[in-house]
Formats: sequence, C-alpha cells, structure tokens
Amino acid sequence: MKKIILSLIISISIFACKKKEISPVLNNEINTYSGNLIDTFSISSSIILDNEKIFTKNKATHTVGQYKDSQFGIIVSEAFIQLADKNIFKLGDIGDSAFLRLDYNDMVWGDSTKPFTLEIYETTESFDENEEYQASSSLNIAGQVIGMLNFTPTPHQDASISIKLNQQFALNYIQKDIDNSFVGKGICIKASDGTNASIISFKESSSELVFYKHNNTDTTVKKISLNTNFDFDYYIADKSMSKISALIQHGDGVASSVANDKMLLQSGLGIGTKIEIDGLKQFLIDNPKIQIVNAELILHLDPSTTGGNNTIPPLLLQVSEPNGNLRSRNSDEELNGLILPDDVLFSGSQNGFFVYDESKLEYKISFTSHLRSIVLDKEKDFEGFILYPTYSALSNSSKENILHNAVLFNENNLDANKKPQLKVFYTLTNE
Repeated sequence: MKKIILSLIISISIFACKKKEISPVLNNEINTYSGNLIDTFSISSSIILDNEKIFTKNKATHTVGQYKDSQFGIIVSEAFIQLADKNIFKLGDIGDSAFLRLDYNDMVWGDSTKPFTLEIYETTESFDENEEYQASSSLNIAGQVIGMLNFTPTPHQDASISIKLNQQFALNYIQKDIDNSFVGKGICIKASDGTNASIISFKESSSELVFYKHNNTDTTVKKISLNTNFDFDYYIADKSMSKISALIQHGDGVASSVANDKMLLQSGLGIGTKIEIDGLKQFLIDNPKIQIVNAELILHLDPSTTGGNNTIPPLLLQVSEPNGNLRSRNSDEELNGLILPDDVLFSGSQNGFFVYDESKLEYKISFTSHLRSIVLDKEKDFEGFILYPTYSALSNSSKENILHNAVLFNENNLDANKKPQLKVFYTLTNE
C-alpha cells in the first residue's frame, strides 16, 4: 500500500481561528498534500519576576550608575570591591593623595550625554568569603563620601576616568596595609541619589587605586589593582512608577498587554517573559500518529529599542519549562527544565542557548526535539516557555554583563509579521 504523506503547516501569528482546504498535488507517485492550514491555537504572554540566584560575584566587568527606563523603571547599579593587604607600604610612608582610576568598558545604558556624579564610600561591613553574592546583595557603607566626580561619560573617546579620594583615606589605607588590618572591608562605587542619567561599565582587570606617597628618602607612586577575588555588583529597579509595578515578589506576573503590548526581558533584574500556547498539547493528543518535522517560535525585537552602544539586546536567550511564573527547578533550587536548541541535540553542539540574530532583529526558538518529547510522553503537560536572557556563555569576555534589556512585540501587535510566530511542520503517515 502506498504511503500517503500529509504535510501540514501550522502557522500561528495568532489572531483568528480558521481552516483552509487546499488541493492535493501529485509528486513522484506520492500523494503530497499541503493539507489544512489550521489557525486554532492562540499565544498569550506575560512578564514574570524570577529574581533568585542572579550571581554577580567576581565579574570581569562592573557597572555603576542610575537612570530611568521607560519600560523597567529606575535602574540602579552599584559596585562593591574588597580591599586587602598588599604589603607594599612600609613604616614611615605618608600618603599625599590617592585616586581611583576606572578603566572604561564601552557598554553604557541610558543617556550617556547627561552628566552625573559618581561617589565612593568605604564599607562598614566586611565581605563574607563564603557568600555567593547576588544582584540583590549589598553591604553597609559609611555615611561620609571619600571621593566624588561630576562628569559626562565618554567611554568611546577616553580610556578611563580618575576620581580623587580624600587624603584621610590615603593615610588610613597606607596604615592599614602596614598593620594588615583591612579585615575584609572595601569600597562601594555608586551614583549620587536621584541620578537620572546612565549606567557605565568598567573593566576590573585594569582598574586600580593610585597612591602618591613620600617618606624620609623618596617620593613615589604606588598602583594597586582592583582585580580582587571578592567583589560583586548590586542591582535594583524601582518599578513603582512603571507599567510593571505589580512585579514585586519572586513569582509575580503581569500580562504583557499592560506594558504597551511588549514582552520584556532583563536578566540583572530577574525579568523574563512567559509564553503560553493554548491547545497545542490537546492537538497532539488528538492526533497520535503525527510525526513532528520541525517546530520553531520566532520573536521579533522592537527596533526602536535597539541600535547603538546604549541599547544592546541580550545576545543569548535561555528557554525553560515553566513552573507557574517561575523557571522549573529541582529540590536543590537548580534549573532543571532547560529547553535546548535543536542544533545542540541534533549536532552535539555545546551551545545551550538561543542566539540573537542582529540582522533580522529576532530570536528563533527551535524546539523540535522538545515537542517530540511531548508527543511521546502523553502524561507530560505543555505549558509553554519562559524566556530569560543570559550571559553565562560570555563569562570569559570583557563584555560579560547581565544588564542588557530586550523589548519584544507581543501577540497583540497590529503588524501580523511582528507578532510571535509559531510554526509546526509535521507529517501523518497511513499504511
């Protein structure tokens, strides 16, 4: 008996429900049917808060500053860096002046044409060497600023900025280095309260403290690297005046329609997007003989939110099975529901992330293998996906960072070509 192969394409750009009858085509003695174009599924999206285990310890790039984002609210970033005994000073050394030199990285968020003030504080709380510092972590700081700089960032013109620290800090630092009495404390670099300008980035490996000192015999300059084993960045967003103000607690969610029909991603703040596909699981149950050929979900970036150095979307996207409004985790709170790209499973690639296509301004979620597993496991539910930007694969890069934003069009977009597009190709074979 000849096999009759029905090739059906489900293309969901997702608005109305319709069914089109298409005539068969004879091809090499095989009756190939374009079949029915079924448009009965619907996509719904929501913005979720999954802000646990965002580790910011020992980063190659630090970020400092503050600005108001039209979608995410007021975003604040502060850097905490431990100071340790270097034993480079000796009894009799006197500090004349000290500077903090920060070597620019070229990533900037917000309006880099606006001037703002960076402030330096000493911490009154020690670093805990056993603590896995996260984006929500911070240390208590002294009330008195030890240095400040009012400036306009120029990361694409200059190599660094230099912030003068008060002489008392220089004197104290030298004495602590001689006495071996730093006891785990450090400095905090932050923008002055109320800033609405930008967040800049700097390279830890080449930033340093510079001391001008003298003693009875000479006057010298000492440079101390900020490349330490104990440092972290603190991120916070004041969402109270934003469209997503209801995202307060871990696991909260709001419909993406409240954010001007946009889906939002921001890993440093723990903001992801949940996409649900209604009816797909039931369709698979009702059609047990189907064979999945290819499945992909295409997401389109809002072009008004990208372009230039200040608006770089996440290069990598992590896709997880949902557990309510959170990514699925095991009993140890480790992620255990990652959905890997097809090329990882089919070719053995080590890349477990979906990569941003800058030329098309889109992310393509190829989940053929995952959908095949849903077909085989009749008991397994299919809730959809949680999209979450990530930086893990770039951890060895000088551009490693976790503050990038992505703003995507949701299912209500008036341009059908910019809505999330679900495409499932399958065959049905009858003997």
